[in-house]
Amino acid sequence: MATLICPVMSDPLCTSVKKITVSGWGAGTTLVAAEYIPRPELWLWKNPSALASVRRGLRQMAEGKVVSLGSFAEFADLPVED
Repeated sequence: MATLICPVMSDPLCTSVKKITVSGWGAGTTLVAAEYIPRPELWLWKNPSALASVRRGLRQMAEGKVVSLGSFAEFADLPVED
């Protein structure tokens, strides 16, 4: 199996890319899956460590392994440092 990430030619602003997963190569290539990835999220797909961390967090959340840290609303109006 191979995963290819390529620009979406019908997207003139290049705001997304297409992730294509194929099985085999050459004349026997079979399309397994194709999905759009928003360009701001592309870095995540190119960083296996970060992607694994996000997937681990989503799995933990689905299993109910979460702890509430309360509201952070009091910090919403603080100035953002560059």
